[in-house]
Amino acid sequence: MPERGASDTFGARLAEALAGPPPGAPTREVWSVLGAAGLTAEVYDRRAAAWQVRPGRLAACLAALDARGATGVTLGCCVQLATVVP
Repeated sequence: MPERGASDTFGARLAEALAGPPPGAPTREVWSVLGAAGLTAEVYDRRAAAWQVRPGRLAACLAALDARGATGVTLGCCVQLATVVP
């Protein structure tokens, strides 16, 4: 069964990590915070033969980035999260 949403733990850790960078922080800083917290790797299911995106976690991550209000940061992370990282 596909994952429907992000786990409560993932969502809480995501919120905590994104509380660190100040509003207006550049994409590089926000991306670094997500990586340091291990959240970028957790967007993927590593049990599959090829890492596959976990749609619920990807959606949670993008929604949390979007809620920060910086469209450029959201778009800057979107491509890496959905296609490049694996």
